[in-house]
Amino acid sequence: MGRIGDTAATTALMKAASDDGEYSVRCWSVIALGNLGSYQATELLVRIIEHKGNPIRVRGLAAEALGKIGNKKVSESLMAILRDRQEEPWLKDNAVWALGKLGCHEAVPLIFRHIKRCWKSNDDEGLKLAGFTLPLVPVFACVFQHFSHIR
Repeated sequence: MGRIGDTAATTALMKAASDDGEYSVRCWSVIALGNLGSYQATELLVRIIEHKGNPIRVRGLAAEALGKIGNKKVSESLMAILRDRQEEPWLKDNAVWALGKLGCHEAVPLIFRHIKRCWKSNDDEGLKLAGFTLPLVPVFACVFQHFSHIR
């Protein structure tokens, strides 16, 4: 439904994504909500990523869906994932991707910290994902802001 753009399915997909039922149904519902670009699902997806009792895959897919939806109001929730040292690396990778899609220049220091940790732990997948994401972030604006005092 998400792939074909059926926005009438949003309510059913939100119910399936939030239900504690079948794991694969939750995953595919979250993916579909992201593919639909459903602003209506933003609050639900934020609750999913913030609730640590949810399966890590569902949380990661919700982070990715939030990046696809493009509502910049979710940036703080995604950055909280990067700040939490106890979060799973895969979830952090998805948060980095989503923040890049959102063009969140405030997240650049956190993204660099994540890249540094990936580098130290030889996490090739995390480095590839972060390397793909960084061009999406307005890095030059951030660098200019941080170093504007140097002339």
